[in-house]
Amino acid sequence: MMAFERRWAESILEGFAPPGGPGLSPRTGEARYADAMERMISGATRTAALGFRLALWLAVVAPVLLWGRLTFTPRLAIGERARMLAELLRHKSFLVRELVLLLKIAAAFALFARPELRAASNYDRGAHVATETAEQIEESGERKRVHLAVVPAPERGREVA
Repeated sequence: MMAFERRWAESILEGFAPPGGPGLSPRTGEARYADAMERMISGATRTAALGFRLALWLAVVAPVLLWGRLTFTPRLAIGERARMLAELLRHKSFLVRELVLLLKIAAAFALFARPELRAASNYDRGAHVATETAEQIEESGERKRVHLAVVPAPERGREVA
């Protein structure tokens, strides 16, 4: 990504989890949004990388397209950026919604890349419990007592009643 795209990514993706906002709200600079997006673009196919870049450019010019305001998204206050992203996620065009969803996925990757933000979200809490339960089941031998019925696939040309 070019330097100006990295600045745009930091500014725009921050709108999905604004500092001081409801829910998971990292401090300014705590999540590395541009790094996450750049990692996703570098590991993507050419088509997917183009989609990420197109999504970023769309988000940058969205105030002009949505509200008729002659400004770019990075210049908006954080609350306006969050509102704009919410509007884009509800846009009538499927393409617009999906492109902005790519940005939201990149923001989520940035948030969950930091251990302190993962801990604040309680995301891993359930996985830890499930791992312990699976280990306990294995040790107790309960797994051997569970038998699942195998239902054969219907023959070709015959309907299943």
